[in-house]
Amino acid sequence: SAGGRALRLLGSIPPKPGGNIVLTIDIKLQKLVEDMFGDRRGALVAIDPSNEEGEAKLKLPVKAFGIENITVTGAWQHWRGQKNAFGQIMSNEPYRFLSMEKLQFRVETRGEISQVLLNFSPELENMRYTDPKGNSYDYVDEVGYSIKFPIHFNYHNGNVYNINYILPFADSTLNWQDKRLRAPYLIKVTLVNGQRRQTLIYGDEPGEVKIDLTGNIFDLLYNQPAR
Repeated sequence: SAGGRALRLLGSIPPKPGGNIVLTIDIKLQKLVEDMFGDRRGALVAIDPSNEEGEAKLKLPVKAFGIENITVTGAWQHWRGQKNAFGQIMSNEPYRFLSMEKLQFRVETRGEISQVLLNFSPELENMRYTDPKGNSYDYVDEVGYSIKFPIHFNYHNGNVYNINYILPFADSTLNWQDKRLRAPYLIKVTLVNGQRRQTLIYGDEPGEVKIDLTGNIFDLLYNQPAR
């Protein structure tokens, strides 16, 4: 009736299960596509081959994330083109450092990032170093604490992540006469976005940030005569 009261039953149809509705694509396919796109922007378009018009059935947006820039700055900056204590003009090498020097790493990212992780060549992750003369040095004894890798960037401002790390004792890559002794040490930065990871390695290409080592900070501590 107009008041919502049932007057009589006109008929009924028994219920039956409906068809399945696919709300998203296969999760394995989605993961594959995201890995293929990497840090590139784009979209996946799925085509139904049975559709004569080739109509696009699905678009999957892929959110890009990556590194815009990375810088490494040493506290000593010994090779900056200055005149040293002996009157010699030093070379200008911003990525040449000393063992036991504090470095600041600054990573500018793009996209949605949940974590930024830092690793190095194994020599720069060793917490114990033995020199050619057999003398051993423990990182915790020199610095006061030990480090577990990977290092998690614990401070960030928007898309800029910063962290400091004191280099351990390690073999020099360049001697004091600028002769190459071994390849530079590598820097590895891993970006985490949920289940997705992207790892970039720096130091094996010319012009990239890297870590060259010559001696250690104690080599530059000179006794000055008392006045």
